[in-house]
Amino acid sequence: MHISAGYLGPITYGSLWAAVIPIWIYASKKIKEILKASQVPLLRLPC
Repeated sequence: MHISAGYLGPITYGSLWAAVIPIWIYASKKIKEILKASQVPLLRLPC
């Protein structure tokens, strides 16, 4: 189920964005450590 457009208020989605940004930063640093540039296109391949 998806949330309808305009259903969440600015305070709600603003706080959610603020909570997710550090997670994205951490994840991107880990990806850069683990993957080589030649492996990046393989991220999207189904198993």
